[in-house]
Amino acid sequence: MNDVIVVGLGPAGSTAAYRLASMGYKVIALDKESFPRYKPCGGCVSTKIDAIKDFDFSHLVESTISGAIFSFKAYKSLDIISDKPLGYNIMRDVFDNFLVEKAQQAGAKILEERRVKDFIVTPSSVTVITDTGEAFKGKFLICADGSVGGVARQYFGFDSKESAISLTTEVSCDTSELAEMMGKIFIDFGFVPHGYAWIFPKKKFLSVGVAGEARYLKGRKLQDCFEAFTRGHRVLKDCVIEKRTGCTIPFFYRECRR
Repeated sequence: MNDVIVVGLGPAGSTAAYRLASMGYKVIALDKESFPRYKPCGGCVSTKIDAIKDFDFSHLVESTISGAIFSFKAYKSLDIISDKPLGYNIMRDVFDNFLVEKAQQAGAKILEERRVKDFIVTPSSVTVITDTGEAFKGKFLICADGSVGGVARQYFGFDSKESAISLTTEVSCDTSELAEMMGKIFIDFGFVPHGYAWIFPKKKFLSVGVAGEARYLKGRKLQDCFEAFTRGHRVLKDCVIEKRTGCTIPFFYRECRR
């Protein structure tokens, strides 16, 4: 019998596993992927993390963010700059793997490449069954498997249709342009209906993406928005984009009753 079973090892799941294991609880944490793994994401962590972390991750920071540049269709920009840091740009594959390792070092049992197939809840325990045929029993279950995860759909009633969808990529660009953009994030409206586009600078490239509500962006519409943004932005228009990755972004919606 485990004290806690954590499903999903993104930052939320791995941090929960780390905290609980550090407090002496018997924790087992599962994820369908093998770490490190690529995660499509802009990769900006709020400085609010400073108040809850008890370990140093400064060596993972690609750029410290002190402001945002908002624009409409790559023009009419509005700069909002702070005199103190607001966030840290990181690479999610590196950052997430670091957090998983911290959880493991704290005593959590990490099991990768296990997709949750089913789970059984009783008044005193929960049993998680994976696609490998294994069953794990615990007193509590932490669901951190995202909007398309099996636990999220089955227990919390999440519907992947009621979500946002996105396309992301990592883009190499001119060194001088990269240096000029460091320390800021760029958010653009206008190219994506009911959504937005972004550029988050990293040390060697730009994390670029578009996202919008799934119900308004059926078929190739999101792809068209991505092309319009990357062709219409002065920094991106001459860049070669070789790979794009799609993902689903959860958000609260009124149909989710639990």
